[in-house]
Amino acid sequence: MDKETELRTAAGLLMREGYLFSATDIAIRDGSDMLAFGTQVPTGGKGAFNPAHDKIERIPLDGSERGHNMTSSFAAILKTNPELGAVLLSRGPFTSAAARRGKPMRAYLDDMAQMLGPRLKAKRGRVAPRKMKTDSAILLRDEGVLCAARNLYEAHALAMVTEKSALAMIGSRAVGRGKAIAVQEAILMRLIYWMKYSKQASAGQKAKK
Repeated sequence: MDKETELRTAAGLLMREGYLFSATDIAIRDGSDMLAFGTQVPTGGKGAFNPAHDKIERIPLDGSERGHNMTSSFAAILKTNPELGAVLLSRGPFTSAAARRGKPMRAYLDDMAQMLGPRLKAKRGRVAPRKMKTDSAILLRDEGVLCAARNLYEAHALAMVTEKSALAMIGSRAVGRGKAIAVQEAILMRLIYWMKYSKQASAGQKAKK
């Protein structure tokens, strides 16, 4: 599957699952370039964004990124971390609700503790960061969760686990039951996951090359 087809396919799936709403919220690496949808569509514009047909732009990563729009932020993130292959801004309903708090989100589920650690940091303001670690995520206030991973499939997984954990947090607070996973326990879960699965994934990527 070529990169453009991969981007269109993943974007369509993410839209159907309720994570992606805007053309400017997803991008992938293709060699020394970034592929991103060129249509500037307002978030939530129902039927406006069509991943199957909208134009895909090829943006060189060796150029300078200007401004503070999401596309330039994505380019900067991919440029500064060669391990990253995809960036996704997920606007799932529960993740978006958690992002509106403007506060870090503790891990309420094992999945999030394993993949992201004890808490998800929150960035003040709506401007996306320009540097991110591999397989990481951060809440953007009033926006959603920004996921950075080796590929779109891993970014999709990060979006799913943060959405599930946000639902667990909101539900627990609503009924007054349930607690976040203890920090030390979450750190241990993350360490075990990283040692077992992340290294296997890296080995698999190298074998494919």
